[in-house]
Amino acid sequence: MSCRYQQLTSRYKDTLNIKDVERLFDPPYDYCFCDDCCKVRGDNDYYWRGDPKSKYVLPKGWRRFGVRLRLPPGQTKDEVMHKGHVAFHGTLSKYVESILNVGLRIPGDVMFNGKDIVELKGHFNNNLKPEGFDTKQIFTSPSIQYAGNDAYAPVIRYYDKETRTQYKCKNAFQLRVRPGSYKVGPKTVRASYIDRYIDDGHLEWSTKDKDAVVITGLLVKMKPCPQNEAMS
Repeated sequence: MSCRYQQLTSRYKDTLNIKDVERLFDPPYDYCFCDDCCKVRGDNDYYWRGDPKSKYVLPKGWRRFGVRLRLPPGQTKDEVMHKGHVAFHGTLSKYVESILNVGLRIPGDVMFNGKDIVELKGHFNNNLKPEGFDTKQIFTSPSIQYAGNDAYAPVIRYYDKETRTQYKCKNAFQLRVRPGSYKVGPKTVRASYIDRYIDDGHLEWSTKDKDAVVITGLLVKMKPCPQNEAMS
């Protein structure tokens, strides 16, 4: 039986109007990381996965919708899931369907809807970046706190008719990243504190190899708006 958070997040997911859900999603791999479900299972705050092992922080407070794997050429499901390192990537709701169809891409590539991928407003770009920083990469993180930062996963509002409540919602993807394909670097967002389990110098992974990143789940996080915000 699904918990209330699973039911709530499912209703929100329906508003994303994703087509071909049977082709894109893999329900047996749905997973709820709400507080209640994590407590029942006795989940840890972080785990080590992959070969060699790499730490990632459990996305507590999020709900995962399992995604059918788009396997890179020459790789099997077992290789991706048993050897890959777990990471996350925050995104906007309007990009979810396109990413599900073609995977994560690099600025300058063309999305599923035919539009060019560009750096988001406020992100580093060719005209605004530290010397030597390459923006034409896929950026991920072993920390959902970092990948889910407002800079990467902006909040959107959703009014749930069943609960008659307005929510703040975020979207992200859970991934497997091939070991050895990415560089590890420090955070590039202005925040004094990100994640107690991942050092600031190891929060951002970057790669130019699009086949090295496999999406395993769509993550959704929802919190009720404070009463004063809900009324605005």
